[in-house]
Amino acid sequence: MEESYLYIIILSVTIVLSSISYFINSSLVLRPISRKLANAFLILFIIHCTIIILTRFFYSEYVFIYLGLPLSLFYGPFLYISLNALTKGKDSESLIGFSNAILHFIPGIVFFLIYVQSVFMIDKLSVPYLVYYYLVLYVAQAIQFMGYALFCYIKVGKVTLENHSRLLILRIVWILIFMAMIFVGLVSYNAIPNNDQNIIYIGMFCYALTIFQYYVQRLKNSKIVENDAAVVVEIKSAELTPEVEVVQKYEKSKVNGEHLEDYKALVEKVIIGDKFYLDSGCSLERLEKMTKISKHHLSQFFALQYNSHFNAHINKLRVEFAKKVLKEKKYDITVTELGEVSGFNSRTSFFRAFKKFEGMSPSEYIDEQLRLNNK
Repeated sequence: MEESYLYIIILSVTIVLSSISYFINSSLVLRPISRKLANAFLILFIIHCTIIILTRFFYSEYVFIYLGLPLSLFYGPFLYISLNALTKGKDSESLIGFSNAILHFIPGIVFFLIYVQSVFMIDKLSVPYLVYYYLVLYVAQAIQFMGYALFCYIKVGKVTLENHSRLLILRIVWILIFMAMIFVGLVSYNAIPNNDQNIIYIGMFCYALTIFQYYVQRLKNSKIVENDAAVVVEIKSAELTPEVEVVQKYEKSKVNGEHLEDYKALVEKVIIGDKFYLDSGCSLERLEKMTKISKHHLSQFFALQYNSHFNAHINKLRVEFAKKVLKEKKYDITVTELGEVSGFNSRTSFFRAFKKFEGMSPSEYIDEQLRLNNK
């Protein structure tokens, strides 16, 4: 096959991989804002690839239609708001402001409106206009890709994320950097009008392949048959210590009854009211910043008020939430998804906490509830 048609193979495979990723993502039972954003991006990505194939194949004489298409300017903003959604906790819908998000899409929207107007006047476009348009567009894409890539690279090292989500973000970051360098090269060597652009399409293929691998791994995890002997880790001896010892440790606490009530109002507003316990990055340090109560006093509060440690109390709330989700979903949800939406960082920690508070694994609990409901 001639090299000029290599783009058909590259972009066709890219479309197939993106479509499979979309259907896998859509098949997941629970759909937090991060997955809705992923679906929106995949639709945009598929449309982008499809337009390039159709215009290059049927309207090859109008190179501006595919060379000037500015949909790449939406890649960075989607990555940015998706990372924010992943790091804002499970109630992300209320934490990601629409006005803040839309600001990141303004450059892409402006360029797209200019592009549409230019397409309608395509036979009247002058060479100087095209040169200026390509220069501004490709420089903007390079700067934007590099900027969002660096921001996400720095942020992903500072937040708590599941390993597979962290790896996905980092891979996309490096792909964006690669594509930014390509855009710079095209501008530097004045190669935009004559360039075959297959190397950019390879970058788009890598983008689709990375997302596809992520969702295939999620699908595999969802289909794993849960086996206590394989996944339940021994609970440390410290976790087996009777909770009464926690109270004994702070029996001479300086936190009096009046402060306990004040602390309770503050702590429960954050943990329960704001659903902080469902945030996978929930920690005593973050709670200290959010409530302005010192860690030492918080530890005393949990011991005296709940007869428990902070982590144990949070895990108990998460397990109760998981049971509620199971009931709402009529037990039609994978254990992996259930643990994730309940705020746990891994399936192992979910199993360990669930078994500690319920005396059985999540899969055993589901089987038991289904058996009771069928009686």
